[in-house]
Amino acid sequence: MTHISEEELAAYKSAIQLEKEGQRFFSDSAKKSQDKLGREVFEFLAKEELKHIESIEHFRKSRREGRSFAMEAVISKSGAETLHSGIENIFKVLEKEVKPTAADLEVYQLGMNFEARGVAFYKKVKEEATDLRAKELFAFLVGEEQKHYKILEDCYNYMENPGEYFHRREGWHVEG
Repeated sequence: MTHISEEELAAYKSAIQLEKEGQRFFSDSAKKSQDKLGREVFEFLAKEELKHIESIEHFRKSRREGRSFAMEAVISKSGAETLHSGIENIFKVLEKEVKPTAADLEVYQLGMNFEARGVAFYKKVKEEATDLRAKELFAFLVGEEQKHYKILEDCYNYMENPGEYFHRREGWHVEG
């Protein structure tokens, strides 16, 4: 059995709590969402948070028992890139149908704030971690939270102004 410092155990506990809060927030947001895009995005993010909880718990148990941990298996479970490309297609289909409300935009903003807090937390515990595998786990979680932030930011920007969103994504076009 491997000795794990109190600080490291506290970091895992805080990480699990953060992910549980995120899962609840995104699950509740999916249930309340009035549009298809919001429901799909929030349901996906709620599932991602559950994967993170499972990964952190498995990692903590492996560390405690002195076993190796297959970080590659955790990384391969990440679906943020797939969802992000799928969202781009949904945007194109929904361009004329979406009529966002201020509440829709606020939920995306709250989600971005939550993910930004996650990025800051995981960066901090990564720097404080003494175990190289723990640093790797927290670095992975930083990347996951950043991807989630980007997904929410793109949704927010799209909902706020679909035409401008596509204009920015496609770049400037000069005629003449």
